[in-house]
Amino acid sequence: MTITGSLKTTLSFVDRVTMLAENGAKSITVPLEQMANLVSVSMDTISKIIPIPISGPEDAFMRSRLED
Repeated sequence: MTITGSLKTTLSFVDRVTMLAENGAKSITVPLEQMANLVSVSMDTISKIIPIPISGPEDAFMRSRLED
């Protein structure tokens, strides 16, 4: 989703991370299973975001609550 609210379709993990960084995301939650795929993302893109590893939906919820 872009800042204006339009939805964009992506096919791969790298495309999703790149799109998020280009649209202004400062951090992203990344499932542990996908962490190895971060090496495929360009260094320019990685430098714009902070990847936060999560183990599942419960972990994502708890991390979001800790940010408040």
